Amino acid sequence: MWKPRSEWKEWATRRILDVGTVVTASKLIIPSELHGKIPSGLLRAAELRLPVNSFCFCLACLALSGFDNRNAWTYFAGAIVSPLLATTYLLLVPFNPYRTPAAKFSGMYDQDQKDETCKRFAELMRSRSARRVLLTNSLILSLALLLAMIAVSVFQAKPVSWSVDSRSGGWILLLTLFSSLVLVPIFINSLIMSALKNWNLQRS
Repeated sequence: MWKPRSEWKEWATRRILDVGTVVTASKLIIPSELHGKIPSGLLRAAELRLPVNSFCFCLACLALSGFDNRNAWTYFAGAIVSPLLATTYLLLVPFNPYRTPAAKFSGMYDQDQKDETCKRFAELMRSRSARRVLLTNSLILSLALLLAMIAVSVFQAKPVSWSVDSRSGGWILLLTLFSSLVLVPIFINSLIMSALKNWNLQRS
């Protein structure tokens, strides 16, 4: 049925407000219901995910290189294990955006206990889709880190060593854990992006 121009204009305005706002820097789509409902620090990190993720990845590579200790176990085993450790932690302790320093800074700490919209958003972080995102990213990061560390080892002046003693074993563990820690922001950015996408899909 044909609608008057004024009705079409009103309908289009409602749709624009309903879909949300596009952040031009990264095409981050924020549904209208979530405006002011997500800690600003997390949104900013998601908007800048390319430089943030690149920095975290390079920092993980630096850690796995052991600051030039040339230990093959750190180079290769650490590259595979560190993303898996981060994934395991986030699977066992699902990420909650309202239990973070960013939430405290934004005055939104425990907001999921007070606001139904925030509760629904937090639940997306522990959904089946979120777990798939974590596992997929874990595999991709393990492969990317392994390839990066193979490239690093090839260009080393001296060959890497496969020997392990008590001292080097401690460094292997420490550097792998540190690498796992610095990869966590990459996973969080992926979870935020996935949650926003799924929120929009659930509403469409």
